[in-house]
Amino acid sequence: MSPAVAMVSILKSCTDACVGYNLSLSMLLQEPSIEGHTLLYWAILKQPPDAEGCILDLLTSFIFHSLPLLPLRIVDICYAYLLTLDQVLLQQLRVTPELMPMSRMDKMLLGAQIPMDK
Repeated sequence: MSPAVAMVSILKSCTDACVGYNLSLSMLLQEPSIEGHTLLYWAILKQPPDAEGCILDLLTSFIFHSLPLLPLRIVDICYAYLLTLDQVLLQQLRVTPELMPMSRMDKMLLGAQIPMDK
């Protein structure tokens, strides 16, 4: 089983378990439960150095399962991205509309998508 398939399976199991206990996976992922930070923050900060492609998929899945994100949680996630000093992750942050929505003016000037930095 590939890491991506395993990740989707685990997140689905977590979602099903939360439903069974009348909990929200989104709220659990956004709860500042470890030293005042969210699980998303720690997933970004403590990523393994050699799992670059896999970690992007994992973080994207975590963010998807956390929607809608609370404004303070977006700040927490952005702070974790900045602490990593990882250019690939920072690029991911820039192009994730749930974290960095484009203003109306940006949409008009740039079109529907934010261009990647070179």
